[in-house]
Amino acid sequence: MMKLKIIMIIFIIYLFVISAFLCGCTPVTVDNVIDLNRERYVSKIDPLKFEQYHGKRILLSSIQDQSDNNNFYYYNPQRTIGYKLNYSDSSMQQPIASYYWYALKKAFQSAGIKVVEHSPYYDAELTLILHSLTDEEIQFEIDLIKSDKLTYNKYYVVRLPTVESSNAEMLEKRAYAMLDSIVTTILNDPDFQKALLTPFVDVEQKYKNIEGVVLYNGEVIRGEIIEMNTDIIKIRAKNGRVMSYSFIKEVESLIKK
Repeated sequence: MMKLKIIMIIFIIYLFVISAFLCGCTPVTVDNVIDLNRERYVSKIDPLKFEQYHGKRILLSSIQDQSDNNNFYYYNPQRTIGYKLNYSDSSMQQPIASYYWYALKKAFQSAGIKVVEHSPYYDAELTLILHSLTDEEIQFEIDLIKSDKLTYNKYYVVRLPTVESSNAEMLEKRAYAMLDSIVTTILNDPDFQKALLTPFVDVEQKYKNIEGVVLYNGEVIRGEIIEMNTDIIKIRAKNGRVMSYSFIKEVESLIKK
């Protein structure tokens, strides 16, 4: 009898937990629910506008959701429209962080950037933190890490025009356009471009183990490194000539001893 009572108590607790979870996942006040599907999302980003990034490899480390949404939905500012996040038509719902990770991966790739999940070979590690998310505005922060060091951090705000329509198809397309806007805002930022495209220089190590550069035109320049920062590198060749090269426009990689 005691064993049966224990089993019943456990079962009741289980039902309570499941009910609480489901209540927390369901938008109880919205008038309209828009189903978003990351398989249906097709990025409209023009890769020709971002040729400078082509071939770059980003480790999309994580998407961290710190917004005040309830994890499985986000809303319009009035919280009358809820956006339900799915992997596909037949799949279960996705948390905001998971949905955005896979969707932004598609957006970055459409711009010509290679996104890797688990690889030792990449140009930078990117983390995106969502601070606020509605269907009109997203506020987020990004961290860019190179050689295990934080090299870039910035807070962004992306806004879409307010609409009065409740048409589900239009609102779905608008939500996908927000994803494109997130990535184009980042890639169009000159500060981000400089941070990603400039080879990382560890100032603590200065010029140790560096004996030259490889330029984008294929030319190899060797010599004594006399100055190096995030903008330029100056090399004194064996003939005594001092040459200066731009990390962004001219230098493809460094030659290590």
